[in-house]
Amino acid sequence: MLLIEHQLEVNFNGDSEDEDYDITLMKTANDYFRSHAVKPHLKVDYSLIDEGQDFKADWIRFLKNFFTDRVELFIVYDKAQNLYGHAVWIEDIEQIKDIGFR
Repeated sequence: MLLIEHQLEVNFNGDSEDEDYDITLMKTANDYFRSHAVKPHLKVDYSLIDEGQDFKADWIRFLKNFFTDRVELFIVYDKAQNLYGHAVWIEDIEQIKDIGFR
């Protein structure tokens, strides 16, 4: 929806082993939103992230573009389901220091 709503195109060729689609998508979107406002109807007051252990802190920082000033963010995670090796990010003060948790 985000890509369609903002007519954002992600150029991903997948040729590089270092290039992941999510990294390319995040870079493209972050570059775009540095100079374009998120359309108001895409902003949210509440957000629930399930399987938070599979998220990266940078993804949360990106999602902040879509939060209203009064957003409530709820993250559910389970360290025992550490499939992608991201489980400890939410407990690492260095990774969450500028996210804005209360």
